[in-house]
Amino acid sequence: MSSAANQFLKRVLPARLQRFIYRFLWNPVRDAYWARLKLGCELPSGLQVEIRNRSDWTIFTEVMVGEEYDRAIDFALSRRQAGPPFVVADLGGNVGYFTLRCADRFFRDAGSFDSLQIVLVEGSPVVFREVQRRISTQPPLKKTVTVRHGLVGSRRHGDAYIGGSHIHYSNVASTSSTPGAMRVPFIDLDREFSATAEIDLLKCDIEGAEFDFIEAYPALLRRVRAAVVEFHRYGRDFDSARAALHDCGLVHREVLRETAAISIEFYWR
Repeated sequence: MSSAANQFLKRVLPARLQRFIYRFLWNPVRDAYWARLKLGCELPSGLQVEIRNRSDWTIFTEVMVGEEYDRAIDFALSRRQAGPPFVVADLGGNVGYFTLRCADRFFRDAGSFDSLQIVLVEGSPVVFREVQRRISTQPPLKKTVTVRHGLVGSRRHGDAYIGGSHIHYSNVASTSSTPGAMRVPFIDLDREFSATAEIDLLKCDIEGAEFDFIEAYPALLRRVRAAVVEFHRYGRDFDSARAALHDCGLVHREVLRETAAISIEFYWR
């Protein structure tokens, strides 16, 4: 759909009808077109990357082509200790590109996937089913990657609403229901990582809930050796969150990318 046609529909059609058209007519047609293209690639480790829609393409270009997280991944790998597993927490795992990038670079560094443990957490039910499918088709990752469905934020119990959009990003959690949103339980990260002495690398991209996560999990963050946090400009105080990370021992900071909407920041102790 052209930009002019899109703007015309927004002017003349009620919002509810617009959502119906996009969800049940336009989006399925567009996704079917992308699926027919059968885009993807094989990483040097042999892992397969799928690109099934436009949002996948956007994230693929950022993570795989633009190497957005490579600085943090390679830094964490350079500090890898012999013996203990290399533990990665992928919060807001989306369709798994960060996880695949970590696994691929670990393989190139270590020569195998042995001693790699990744926990991927995704809140959106639609995206969770997709990433679960993609990871399950990669035999080398079956014992390496654990995929969890749940929200990360200020609570460890209860639930909240999250968008059920087919778009594989920008699904924001909320305490109130919106059209297409689904109820999803919170996950207790302290319990999830209770048997882990240290987390070598943590990536957090949870669409605004990163502020609540930082406030709620100081004990967990004190066990993180390096972290990448994508801060979203939703009216929260960046400086307070940065100070909290500093208090948890993540005292060094480097901005990997900054736009009007986000700031992707790398921290280490």
